[in-house]
Amino acid sequence: MTTQATAAPAPAAGTRPNAAAWFQEYGVYAAVAALLLFNALFTDHFLTADNLRTQLVQVAPIVIVALGMALVIGTEGVDLSVGSAMALATALLPLYLGYGLVPALLVALSRAPSSARSTAPWSPWWGCNPSSRPSPCSSAAAASRS
Repeated sequence: MTTQATAAPAPAAGTRPNAAAWFQEYGVYAAVAALLLFNALFTDHFLTADNLRTQLVQVAPIVIVALGMALVIGTEGVDLSVGSAMALATALLPLYLGYGLVPALLVALSRAPSSARSTAPWSPWWGCNPSSRPSPCSSAAAASRS
């Protein structure tokens, strides 16, 4: 048995693409371009090397965490406790900088996972993923109620 793939019909000559479909496909890129253009025109130091360096240094940690969260969510795991762990580590770090960089990092990195565990008891660390069917979380909760 052979299957033959057929191509989608080409749009008729002279027809215009639907604006809503274009914005659905390319709207994010258009919005970013509009924001960049607006800032380039109305902000004095937007297109300077110093501003670019500042943006790259300040955004890099957030991008790393966001990519990790996107990976977890994309693989059907739900672990949104990363935000609270990052916030706790960020708050603890300046408190202990008086003792030196290494002790401050050790305190921040040792306390952040405990925050993540306490805010997300259904974390996949314990083999409890609420997106799995049947959910081990619901069966554990049902067993504890009976």
